[in-house]
Amino acid sequence: MSAAAASSARGIAALMAPKSVAIVGASADPSRIGGRPIATMLRAGFKGTIYPVNPNRTEIQGLKAYASVADLPAVPDAAIVAVPGRQAIDAIAALGQRGTAAAVVFSSGFAETGEDGAALQEELLATARRYGLRLLGPNCLGVFNATIGWYPIFSTAFDGGWPRAGRTAVVSQSGAFGSIWYRWHASAA
Repeated sequence: MSAAAASSARGIAALMAPKSVAIVGASADPSRIGGRPIATMLRAGFKGTIYPVNPNRTEIQGLKAYASVADLPAVPDAAIVAVPGRQAIDAIAALGQRGTAAAVVFSSGFAETGEDGAALQEELLATARRYGLRLLGPNCLGVFNATIGWYPIFSTAFDGGWPRAGRTAVVSQSGAFGSIWYRWHASAA
């Protein structure tokens, strides 16, 4: 396997089943975009280590918080980025420098906003490529893996219950549609 193929496989594995995750822009408020995935993973029993990153907190939702990616005690397999556009690029660079394999980027303000945002998105992508870091996003609702309690997502779809782990996967271009699809099927079960 080539080095590029190995890096790509490592990134996909980290995106779908990480053993550790950093949340850049972590919030103590479980209803906020940087707090909902932490609360959801804690309730779902995520089988990995969660590292909240927020320079203004020492503890978030009962977990030790870190001021920066550089301060983390270990390299996270994956990250959730929930900070504004320019800060998201800086976060991806810091994560890439540490060796993080994948990141889910909730941040908006990129190509969906026009030319200036498209230029920022190209910079985000170039930064991720420089470090071989796999991205999902930007302006992304997230992904999940019910088998391990991995919910890097800020959807409210799971407030009514958890998906059962099984052999079915759904891929949707629209996170909102994917969430609605889940709720339809969860209510029919």
